[in-house]
Amino acid sequence: MTHLQKTVTFILCSIVFTHAFSQTKHVFSEPKQYTIAGITVEGAKNLQHAPIIKTTGLQVGQTILIPGPQITLVIDKLWQQDLFSDVKVYASKIEGDAIYLTIFVQERARLNTLEITGVKKSEQEDIRELINFNLHMQVNENKKNIALKKIKDFYIEKGFYNVDVTITETIDTSSFNRSDVVIAISKNERVKIQSISFTDNSAFKDAKLRRFMKSTKRKAWYILKRSKYVPSLYEADKEKIIEKYKKQGYRDAEIIKDSVFFIDSTLMAIEISMHEGAQYFFRSISWIGNSIYSTEILERLLNIQAGDIYDEAHLQERIYGLDGVSSIYLDNGYLFFNAEPIEVHVENDSVDIQIRMYEGPQAVINKIIVQGNTKTNDHVIYREIRTKPGSLFSRSDIIRTQRELAMLGYFDPETMGINPKPNPEDGTVDIEYVLQEKSNDQIELSGGWSGSYLIGSVRLVLNNFSTRNMFKGDYWKPIPSGDGQQISLNASANPRWYQYYSFSFTEPWFGGKKPNALSFTTYYSIRANGAERKSAAYGSWKTVGVTVGSQRSLEKPDNFFTLYNDLSAKKYILNKYSFGLPAAFPDSITTKSIALGTSFGRNSIDQPLYPRRGSMFSVRLELTPPHSLFRDNTDEELTQEIAYKWIEYHKWTFRSKMYTQIVDKLVLETRLDFGFLAYYNKNFRSPFESFDMGGDGLSNMTQYGIDIIPLRGYGASSLTPASGGNIFNKFSLELRYPLTLKPEATIYGLVFAEGGNVWSEFENYNPFNIKRSAGFGIRVFIPMMGLLGFDFGYGFDRLDSNPNALIGGWHPSFVLGQQF
Repeated sequence: MTHLQKTVTFILCSIVFTHAFSQTKHVFSEPKQYTIAGITVEGAKNLQHAPIIKTTGLQVGQTILIPGPQITLVIDKLWQQDLFSDVKVYASKIEGDAIYLTIFVQERARLNTLEITGVKKSEQEDIRELINFNLHMQVNENKKNIALKKIKDFYIEKGFYNVDVTITETIDTSSFNRSDVVIAISKNERVKIQSISFTDNSAFKDAKLRRFMKSTKRKAWYILKRSKYVPSLYEADKEKIIEKYKKQGYRDAEIIKDSVFFIDSTLMAIEISMHEGAQYFFRSISWIGNSIYSTEILERLLNIQAGDIYDEAHLQERIYGLDGVSSIYLDNGYLFFNAEPIEVHVENDSVDIQIRMYEGPQAVINKIIVQGNTKTNDHVIYREIRTKPGSLFSRSDIIRTQRELAMLGYFDPETMGINPKPNPEDGTVDIEYVLQEKSNDQIELSGGWSGSYLIGSVRLVLNNFSTRNMFKGDYWKPIPSGDGQQISLNASANPRWYQYYSFSFTEPWFGGKKPNALSFTTYYSIRANGAERKSAAYGSWKTVGVTVGSQRSLEKPDNFFTLYNDLSAKKYILNKYSFGLPAAFPDSITTKSIALGTSFGRNSIDQPLYPRRGSMFSVRLELTPPHSLFRDNTDEELTQEIAYKWIEYHKWTFRSKMYTQIVDKLVLETRLDFGFLAYYNKNFRSPFESFDMGGDGLSNMTQYGIDIIPLRGYGASSLTPASGGNIFNKFSLELRYPLTLKPEATIYGLVFAEGGNVWSEFENYNPFNIKRSAGFGIRVFIPMMGLLGFDFGYGFDRLDSNPNALIGGWHPSFVLGQQF
């Protein structure tokens, strides 16, 4: 409403009041004070009357000058609400000095329909969410202008700099006080950047400077990133250019001016003028204020020498980085430590730095606070926390605690928060760990082809079970959980060819005082030759066994090392079955084995689901007693049944993988695996415990007595010699990048290159004779289903078993609940 309109309204109100007064025979030549006896509201259909009266500031019993400026103020306040299309205030009755006021308002029309034209449906949904125009809301001019700006900014961010947007509101005559809004969008052609040029640059060529700009790119066919001009991203890219200059010692570098202009309606150009200045170098670095650690120790940690390129960011990193100067203080309680580098002298191209230290007192941990564990019991978390009340503050202990909590798999590592809360007054610190539980129990249903038949599998994994609450009905919601115990049930079957069942239980803190894990596994499997079960041709290989294991953490060489020992007993029952076994081995026999295994390993991976850094390796030896050394092997009455009553072997395996963060979330996984099945007596080799290579590991039939080694790009078991695989090695490189790391689902894409082979005899072993493959894939982790994935691998080499056949070619690989 214009000022003129408001003035006219005030005059009209004055006329109304004067008319009311004349009717009561009162003539006022001057304004008069009245007492408000009543206030009523008319015209408001959808708004409550009390808030409208409160907005005016008028109250019953209040004195008011009529005619006077207070009425104009009341009208202004109501207009400012932007809820009304008409506002009037008049006297409905006057009794002496008492006056009754009526506030008449006409509400703005409310939204009946919203239509968006000119763009595809998916963009319409984005815009609806962006502007948040809800049905039955009042659409005033302010809201229209805000929506207009949001829509234009939305398309400018996509490179449509010439977008046209109009918002039209039409009163719906068929409904009372309703309006229809149409938003018409014309994106027009996307504006691309024709050229980006620089002047007064000599340290870096134009092409190099353009590469520093991560988001602002020229129009070019070879650039995967689309060329578009986004002002906010352009400003960030200018800052990146200056950052690159300063990393190379150009401390005075700046952009003198830049211009962005249109060449035509669809092309624009960018011109940037640089001032590079001189390149600077460190000349000297001195220390002041350090009394706890000597200058020599601090210089060694800083690791910056005279003559090095002057890089302020690198200097800060060497002071406050994980392995910088701060580490020696923060790992020994000096939480209040501070170091401030000051340029004390600049001469020609040289800079003298003085680092002013404040070491402060040591901080003692007061309280440990855990928030967010809605499922996991407190004692499971506190036993993993390395920061203990009463001990000195240590940043390395906090980082290690973060890693241990992430490795549990119960909490989302991406949202985990650690908040030190220092209390400088008493020299203590409280440490708060903020956790977000995620579901990590799994139900996995899978299927895979092995040869010419389908194997179906089901697996139930409970990773945070509570046995102590098993018999308490109140804790079955839906299962007793929170104590960190693991239970796994597996079943795989093809009714005619194959069956496999297993059960395992692990208590990670047996005894409750130290991280000494106790595990128990039992299993049963049967492989058949495909004949009818009741026919004379039916043959089978049954395996039944049990394993009991114990793992403990070691303090040396460091506390990432573990030692695992296990004892296993197995029984193999062969009934007219010889597939995959040495030709000399009897096809009907019952044999047993008792083996002692030990694994020495180290695991410093930062988290289990999408690790970014760290490594893991394990060396394992599994051996049986050398039964053949305790009998006369030359005895003519020594039958195969007696000779193989007890299987003997010693088996060596080495497995390792390392994760390297290339940039941001891009991670490289490097793997090396090796295995060797050896014998005590070459005449009594074990027909079991060999290695089966090829395929995805899912299509291969799980069978205790065989280690399955996946190799993508080749068929299941296709690399395994007919006489069995007794030695193998495998190399793998995998580059990963996440699409989402949310607790609801973790998704990442990958490309890989790997190679491996398996041999029956050590004499034939050649680590350079490997079967190579490469490909790409995707992984999806859904908490209740575990890891799902698909790889497409290409095998480059012919198989040794059939050198005249075609090369491996393309092979799909499916991943369900396992990792390569």
